[in-house]
Amino acid sequence: MKRAFILLLILFFMGNALFSKSIEIVSGEFLVSTTPNIDEVKAHCVFKNVSNQTIEVKLYINLVQVSEGLDVSFCWGPICYPPMSVNSPREPLDVIKLEPGESSGENEFYLTFSPNGYSGEAIVEAVLFVANNPEDSLHLTFRLSSVLGIVDLSFRQSFKCISVENILDLEQSGFKNGSIDIYSINGTLVQSVAFSSKLDLSFLPRGIYLISQRNKKRFVLLNKF
Repeated sequence: MKRAFILLLILFFMGNALFSKSIEIVSGEFLVSTTPNIDEVKAHCVFKNVSNQTIEVKLYINLVQVSEGLDVSFCWGPICYPPMSVNSPREPLDVIKLEPGESSGENEFYLTFSPNGYSGEAIVEAVLFVANNPEDSLHLTFRLSSVLGIVDLSFRQSFKCISVENILDLEQSGFKNGSIDIYSINGTLVQSVAFSSKLDLSFLPRGIYLISQRNKKRFVLLNKF
């Protein structure tokens, strides 16, 4: 069961370019499920300037698919926008300015999903890009669903996305005692290791991996460079 979930996450992230030259995702609620009777849930995305220069980040966002009765709106910077329409891309004029090493605030970019009593799914594509260099961009996909009969009133799977060279600080990444599993981008279990505060990843080739804690809903998408 867990392997099937891992493969689902891998397939999901293969559709996302989560690493650009200047912008890196710190955390994001890309998979959100709730029940039709909930008024609304929010899917936040926090990103960081990993370059050595001040950048201005812009947004291009599009509602790719939405089931009947569902509403999706978004906030970018200081402004919240009305519900989106299918195939009506938005490109707000606002920019979010980040100094080197600075992260955006939790409430600077998020989606608001309103089921309005309906069940179904909404898929939103977003592109974060540097204003003076649009090719320096990061592509994201949010999947928001309303499902009858789910146990949790709202489920928001948040992922940390980090880049490391050799050493991963597990405690800083939110992991606690327990076995750690490392998966390749194609869903193959590469290695299982015992928990230690600092995880040595020097044995791994460069690439993207998923780090998970056994029996916990805790995942980190890792860019090993």
